[in-house]
Amino acid sequence: MEYEVGQKLDNQYVILEKHHGGMSTVYIVSDEFSNKRFAVKTVREDLTADAQAVGRFAEEARTWMKLGRHPHIVEAIIYREVNGQPFLFLEYVNGGDIQRLLDKEKRLFPPQLLKFGVEVASGMHYVHTVQVSPAQKGVIHRDLKPGNMMLTRGCEVKITDFGLAKVYGARTEAVESGRGLGTYLYMPPEQFLDAASADERSDIYAFGVFLYFGSTGEPPVTGRNASQLVHAILNTTPTAPRELRPELPESFSRLVMHCLSRQRTARPGSFEEIEKELKKIQDEFAAAEAWKIPVHVCDTCGYLSEFDYPNCPVCAAAMREQIWGVADREAPAAAAAQAEAQAATVEATAEALYQQALADEQAGRIEAALNSLRRAAALRRDDQAILSKLDELAQKYRAQRAKEQGKTYNWPMPQGNPARTSVTPESVAPPLALRWSLNISEWAMASPVVSNGALYVAASSSQPGTRGSLAALELTKGHERWRRSFQREVTLSPSVLSSEGLLFLPVDRELICLDVRIGVPRWVYLAETRITSSPLVWREQVYFGDESGKVYALALKEGALEWVTEVQGSIFTPLAMRKERLFVGTAANRVIALSCVDGSSFWEYVAGGEITAGPSLLGNLALFGASDGRLYCLLQHAGRMLWDFETQGEIHSAPAAAEEAAVFGSRDGSIYCVELRTGSLRWEHRTNDWVDSSPAVSQNFAYCTGHDGVLRVLEVASGLSLWEYEVGEEIRSSPAISGGHIVLVTGKSQVLAFRGR
Repeated sequence: MEYEVGQKLDNQYVILEKHHGGMSTVYIVSDEFSNKRFAVKTVREDLTADAQAVGRFAEEARTWMKLGRHPHIVEAIIYREVNGQPFLFLEYVNGGDIQRLLDKEKRLFPPQLLKFGVEVASGMHYVHTVQVSPAQKGVIHRDLKPGNMMLTRGCEVKITDFGLAKVYGARTEAVESGRGLGTYLYMPPEQFLDAASADERSDIYAFGVFLYFGSTGEPPVTGRNASQLVHAILNTTPTAPRELRPELPESFSRLVMHCLSRQRTARPGSFEEIEKELKKIQDEFAAAEAWKIPVHVCDTCGYLSEFDYPNCPVCAAAMREQIWGVADREAPAAAAAQAEAQAATVEATAEALYQQALADEQAGRIEAALNSLRRAAALRRDDQAILSKLDELAQKYRAQRAKEQGKTYNWPMPQGNPARTSVTPESVAPPLALRWSLNISEWAMASPVVSNGALYVAASSSQPGTRGSLAALELTKGHERWRRSFQREVTLSPSVLSSEGLLFLPVDRELICLDVRIGVPRWVYLAETRITSSPLVWREQVYFGDESGKVYALALKEGALEWVTEVQGSIFTPLAMRKERLFVGTAANRVIALSCVDGSSFWEYVAGGEITAGPSLLGNLALFGASDGRLYCLLQHAGRMLWDFETQGEIHSAPAAAEEAAVFGSRDGSIYCVELRTGSLRWEHRTNDWVDSSPAVSQNFAYCTGHDGVLRVLEVASGLSLWEYEVGEEIRSSPAISGGHIVLVTGKSQVLAFRGR
């Protein structure tokens, strides 16, 4: 049986990707129990009924599993049969393979190639010498090539596909898996003459081809067809690498030619010998002035390339240019000098900010002075002069603001208007005081929305005929402006377009456009099935998704349908938009980028579980949470995963941006802050129950709610709890920050409005 993406293997492993080989199929799966990923290899569908093919696959799996663990080989974890079909579970390696780099760059930067070579040699020495049974020592790979050299996100090589050529026979595997001349190129002469006699030195020849190709960008021998290529391998001596690329050291060229000797007895005796020689050549490169050239380096995984990538091809992080070799040899002194220079720069910057604050205070620009002082305090945390002046001006600013009419913004949280992130343009600092509270119905789960001093709250009840309601309240005192009742429950937040005075509210299958002043409907659009995502308003259109997986685009003023497109899976999270692209998450584990003009698809990404939060668009990144407990980070333009962060519970909390970090909650009871660039954990704050709601970030404060009924204010920099308010009942909606107020709605539809004291 062949599985499709999104299906489950053995009712436990969700298929994320599927790849076909010559004799096999490889699935990338996510284990629902552990949230771990595996590569799962099985025989091709048309071979599952072939007992001999299944037996050969089992023998391959047995050989691979006997290899055990090594840092530079892919580990075979377990072999099992499901409904009579064999599956080999393998370690998941997610950085691509070296062949992909060669396809892009043609030839690799030699010091990077040497690093890969040392790791491959280390792994192959282990493979050739490991005791696999009392009577057998070592395994011959027989298909060593760049496509079987996988890379981790840390740019470490792991060799894969062990035992296949040994099981199937070299000639068959070359044609089937190579599908042309690719595998032939890496086969030594003896493997064509007598495949059964291939030994460790046959793998050494293949390794020599890899070094030759990787350093020169050319194969050691060529042929227009398979027979010509085989003839060249058997009879032709390759041109030395140094003749094609004179800047290569003679020692490196000599080693490659040594590995490519047609007579196996003339090749190096072991990969251990090769590894030692490669390390000596690494030192030659480091000392050579000719290799002090500009290269691009990834600060995250360390990948080096002469090719100008927009993002690292291994881990997708940012790359920068540097002169290779200089920083490496002068690292200790340079690091110390750099640290000293950075400290001096920080000191000078803090002093300049402090002096600027004093000048702004003198000129009456209190808000500008406060901003400068906050930045200075972040640089010099123990400077008493800065901290004292900061407290003094904060009091002065608060008194000044009390006399002015507060600004208000249309700034609802992601569940309310997902066109925005949950960062507010104003600072509301703890401690807070409860200004007013009001009960508007029986229960609520939609986030409140604030616009132009008005607060819009959706709620539901068990009363026949009035199951749902939408109330428009005064933000400052909670007085009711108007209220509308509906026959159906209202579980989604509205979206407000202040410039047109329109409010868009989904109620079951209806999207209702209301006049925000009096709550009177202007038009109603009837979708095919129940609307399950809050509407997104952008320019002249409004977008939303429904339970059947359809995405709708309506004209803003009259509600006419502009286009509709269908994606795979129900849409239960809000849409998001950036640069004319709609980002949609579905219950079929998919995130899709659509054109907002006609609904056509740009790309699709399959996660390990149902999309339950987001996407949140932060810079050029798209972040979303899934039921597999992971927060995924994709590049918006390509849909490629930059990183994922694993928690112990489902994620229903859309991430909020906090400078270079993202804050979100999980059903494991924690609130997390992770670095946007790398996905590494900055801090974790434990609550008393699961967290479904999205946090709101205001300057350096993250306002978080959860099922334990507590409103928390956490410091973004450290995760410390600065202030808490116990509501006493669960909170599923996200807080809204606007006009100096923090507004939240509890599960029992209690509306609470707080202000800074």
